[in-house]
Amino acid sequence: MSPAARNLAVGALAAISLWGCSARPDTPPDAQPEKRAYVVSGRVPRDPRAKGGEDPVVTMTETVVDHQPAGPDGAGLYESPLSADGAFRFDEIPPGRYIARLIPAPPGANPVTIVVGHEDVTGVEIPIPLTVTVSGKVDVEGNGLTPRFTLAFGGASIATNGTARFTVDIREGEHRVRVAGLPQGYSVQALTYGPIDLLTDPLRIAADQPPQDLVVKLGVSNPPPWVRVRGRLTRTGQPATISGRNQLALVGINVKDRYEAAIRQDGSFEFPRVLPGKYNARLVPEIAGMNPVGLTVEHEDVDDWKIALPRPEIRVRVAVAGGGPPPNFQLIFYDVPLSSADPAITANRAIPMQSDGVFTTNLPPGEYARIEPHGLPRGYTVKSFTDGATDLLKRPLKVDGRNSKQLVLTIAKAP
Repeated sequence: MSPAARNLAVGALAAISLWGCSARPDTPPDAQPEKRAYVVSGRVPRDPRAKGGEDPVVTMTETVVDHQPAGPDGAGLYESPLSADGAFRFDEIPPGRYIARLIPAPPGANPVTIVVGHEDVTGVEIPIPLTVTVSGKVDVEGNGLTPRFTLAFGGASIATNGTARFTVDIREGEHRVRVAGLPQGYSVQALTYGPIDLLTDPLRIAADQPPQDLVVKLGVSNPPPWVRVRGRLTRTGQPATISGRNQLALVGINVKDRYEAAIRQDGSFEFPRVLPGKYNARLVPEIAGMNPVGLTVEHEDVDDWKIALPRPEIRVRVAVAGGGPPPNFQLIFYDVPLSSADPAITANRAIPMQSDGVFTTNLPPGEYARIEPHGLPRGYTVKSFTDGATDLLKRPLKVDGRNSKQLVLTIAKAP
């Protein structure tokens, strides 16, 4: 048993929670019990093989159904320290039906039902089975793509993340193991734990025995079910690259799979093996203005998938000569083409200032000779407007449609 599993078995006993599942029993008119609340006590058995752990806190919470909470001040919440030997005790508990559990719940620790009538309830036990951390691996026939699926161990399960290795905490005892959620085209060829064939025999876990490797061998249909997806990033119809952003993720919509591919210098990418299904593509990390792009993969290769990127962002930072926050105003870009098909059709575009004193927009390729502030408060004037070394008060802004721009607009306030 790994140290992490031992610590979880003992140290994770952060709380016991009890909440009622029904109203308190009615008391006959002629029966007047001496007490209206009672003691609930018990212990959390500690396995001698488990070591370590922190001092936990035990809580008991009543969930009411058709009556008001009966706990202190109507809160229905009770707390008790857990002693060194695992004992706990709650006083002043009204009659009712409760469920006791550990919070957070260690693996294999099941809730316990407690019924409080008109006497104290003692000897309650909430056992915690020991767990063993088991390492596993997935072997796919022909060194194929590792799919995502679920391994079920009796009442517990783990969802693999599509990688060849995984770990899982399994409680001590015997378990029937099954594989669920395999994508179409995969089949289980073998399922073993050391020398044990788990397709015919149960998995036997003992905390005092060294764990074995749990191996899942998968076969694939012939021919294999996956296909190749190739494509290219474009911007305004031309090949595009993204500086510093070199991954494209393909995330399944109706399948569990996720793939990532590097973006080459020319903007091209390739996913060599993709399972049929519906996917969304997104850049990693994402860029502003780009929504996920859908793709349906069937049973044939995709060799010319074009993903259009938004136009590069134009950012205008406002600086105030002498320091201080900038006033609020708008920035107008004049004669912005409305369509790349007919650049002669233009309109003026007014951009509001963001809270950080920055204007952002996307512009089609071209030259912009008029960019002017609108609503600049009285007393402020434009001191300079630059695109790197280019003076935009004298020269037009040139946008190539491929590269972002970082402009600086400096304003001054009259003394």
